[in-house]
Amino acid sequence: MKTKSSLVGSVMMAGMFFFVALSAHAGHDNDLLCQARAMDVSSDHLLTQYRKELKEGHGRPSRDETRLLQEICNLETLADRVRSAVENRESPSCVRTWMQKLRSAYNCTRSLADHVGACRCTKGMISNFGSQLCAAERALSSSCGRDDHRFGFGRGNDFRSPIGQALSRFARR
Repeated sequence: MKTKSSLVGSVMMAGMFFFVALSAHAGHDNDLLCQARAMDVSSDHLLTQYRKELKEGHGRPSRDETRLLQEICNLETLADRVRSAVENRESPSCVRTWMQKLRSAYNCTRSLADHVGACRCTKGMISNFGSQLCAAERALSSSCGRDDHRFGFGRGNDFRSPIGQALSRFARR
């Protein structure tokens, strides 16, 4: 009888650990989805704001201003694709590829906005988008099980949860 109850207890503990790991993974996915949606909305607002700024400007937009508008349109399209990829639960490598393209477009947009001399509101919205992009990249790396964005990773520091640490110790035995 004693071995049967210990076996049942072991199965229950394994099921509990599986449930905790599954719910933690779902929480990371939900965080990534929230960040992707926020980036999509932010990029829509940025595009609307810059178009409004160009309409209020005097005369025809310069070549650099037109190029900035194209880059902001590209940023908006990529943010929409990232949101779509996360909503459709595409593979992490696919989402990561879209995020890298989005990061590249963001860097180009930010430097071009500084060069063109966009208004403070537009620059602020670009900066806000950059913060959301960083948060989404952190959410993506944590949903994929990577902790390399945290300080001290690879230096012997263990940043996993106490349950994760206990599970890894249990697996080594």
